Amino acid sequence: MAHLLAVVLLSVPVMQAAADDATGTETSPSAASQAGSQQVPQPDSSQLVSSRPVTHLDKTVCDAAALKDLAIRRQVAAPAPEQIEAGSYRLTRWPALGDDQRPADDEPMEFIEIDRGGDCQLLVADRFATFVSARLPLAGAKPPQLIISSYSGGAHCCFTYYAVSLGDAGIAADRLDTADSPIDLVGLGDGDVPDITYADMAFAYWNTAFADSPTGQVRLTWDKDRYRLADPQQAPAPSEIEQAAWQAAMTAAIRAMPGPYVPIAEQNNGKPGAAMDPVIWSHLLDLIYAGYPDLARDLFDRAWPDDVPGKGLFWRDFVTQLQQASVIWKPWHLATVLVPDLPARP
Repeated sequence: MAHLLAVVLLSVPVMQAAADDATGTETSPSAASQAGSQQVPQPDSSQLVSSRPVTHLDKTVCDAAALKDLAIRRQVAAPAPEQIEAGSYRLTRWPALGDDQRPADDEPMEFIEIDRGGDCQLLVADRFATFVSARLPLAGAKPPQLIISSYSGGAHCCFTYYAVSLGDAGIAADRLDTADSPIDLVGLGDGDVPDITYADMAFAYWNTAFADSPTGQVRLTWDKDRYRLADPQQAPAPSEIEQAAWQAAMTAAIRAMPGPYVPIAEQNNGKPGAAMDPVIWSHLLDLIYAGYPDLARDLFDRAWPDDVPGKGLFWRDFVTQLQQASVIWKPWHLATVLVPDLPARP
């Protein structure tokens, strides 16, 4: 029980490997860059994490296979489970077994179960599962009363979080699939529900190595009974001086490319792509995730020199990747500003 009572954290440590479109929710349901012409593996759209930032679950989530795995774990007495009572709910965390008893790599090692009257309400089963934060005492606290983290292990991927509300009428949870990114809790301890921020991994491996892949920051805020994507333009736009410096850096990187840009489709068919400096698109993401997609489009248009081929091809690939993989594309209606074909200059 002491373990559960102590887990109120300001941020989530990274574990190493050892709805509606308008709201961004749905209901249930850097190492060195690649050198020369070495091909960089591109993201596989079939492997992408959900492109919605939050999945709202308003019913029990207790997978049959996970329940079977938990039944096996219950047969081992040590290490003992940790429990805490929260009104009519009971929270139980089953820690990992010792090295000599651990299951195969593709099976869960740790479990967190929330039950009510002996009936499972939520079961989280993964290589690692822990409580990130909790409002203590849980009984009677404002929702969400706790946040659960699970991590699949491996070199990359995947974190999943559950913001859990223990209500008189039943349990509800917001599930966040954040791929390689842990979350940060912003404003924890000020009496309000903390905001959640994390890195959108939409451009992981895109035209560069994973460690060099730029990301945009996603911010979720609590709205009545669930987390929702925050509105854009929460901060002032970068100054003209700052944008001019970005443009200069982008133009220099574009001119330094050792060869013409190779579209993603051709790279995925085996044609090697030239090494690219991520600064070419990192500032575009900075602007877009800050809520200024029009400035990003105009910055790119100015930064790519007319005498360097591949401008339209790169832009189309960039917009396509954002559309297919980013959690902000639909909620922020980016299709109205970021079209695959750059508009003609006046």
